[in-house]
This record gives sequence, C-alpha cells and structure tokens, in this order.
Amino acid sequence: MTRSAEAGAPRRFIGAGIPANTNRLLVAGKATYVADIDIPGTLHMAVVRSPYAHARIRRVDTRAADALPGVVTTISGAEIRANTGAIPTHSPALGEKPCPIYALAIDKVRYAGEPVAAVVAVDRYTAHEAARLLQRPRSRRHGQRRDRRPAWLVSHASAPARGSARSCPAGASCSRR
Repeated sequence: MTRSAEAGAPRRFIGAGIPANTNRLLVAGKATYVADIDIPGTLHMAVVRSPYAHARIRRVDTRAADALPGVVTTISGAEIRANTGAIPTHSPALGEKPCPIYALAIDKVRYAGEPVAAVVAVDRYTAHEAARLLQRPRSRRHGQRRDRRPAWLVSHASAPARGSARSCPAGASCSRR
C-alpha cells in the first residue's frame, strides 16, 4: 500500500474512468482529423512499396504516372541518389563502416515494403492513382505471356552471402555484426 492509501486519502483515478472531452464530437461525427484539414497549395505524396523481399530494379518507368493530369513529379531511387546525400547511419567512434542508405531503393529491393518510388500530386486521389500506375503489371510483348510482376521489377535476386559487399548498395563495403 502507498502512503496516501494508508493515510486514508481517496484514490481518484485508479479504477475510475476518465472522461474524454472529444468523445461526444467523435460519436457525433463532428470531430476534425488531420486528413480533413485542407490548406490551399498543399501537395500530396504516395509511396510505391515493394511487394517482394529481394529483387533487382532495372529502372522505374514513370511515363504513365507523369502523363496523368495533376501529377507534379515522380521520384525514383536514381534521382534521390543524384540529388541528395545518403542517410547517416553509422558511428565512426564505434568503429562502424559507412553503408550508404537512401530514402528509396536504388539498385535492388532488400525487404518487402521497401520504398521504390514516390509520386507527388495536387490531391491524394491523383497521387494514389499515379502510384497504382507504377505498380501495374508489365504490358504484353508480341509472342510473350503477360508478366504479372510490377513494371519496375526485373527478377528475384539471389541472396547475398552473409557479410558480403553485395548486401550494400552501389558497391559500398558494409559488414554485419
């Protein structure tokens, strides 16, 4: 027992419900969510993620998404690498080797759900529609079966050997501990 319980002080919050001031607004459907706020000039982004755990990327074809009205730009890993720096992930003081990691996958996808491309548009619906165009299956070529994999996917890559340099992007040397 705590000292306040021994002294006979009432416990006001233990075991008692705490009334929330916003519950009535939520139940009535009158609450304001962040998604409900519309600021003029706001752009919306949709991220295209990999459905595969390990695959190579030859190129990201963004022509169909760029042609959609309302799309401001599409961004791929190659553009991220050319225009930004790597995300700092190591500590030289601890003796770790640098391993460049970017916001979008560049040469290969290393885990399911890894971001592959991003679409920026004037509204969220256009951004998601353009992202869906990037995820569409490849078109059929004459004499070939339809490939159901996304247009940016080349093939499943073989798993790199443990601790090999192939597990890091663009020939960087990384070591796993």
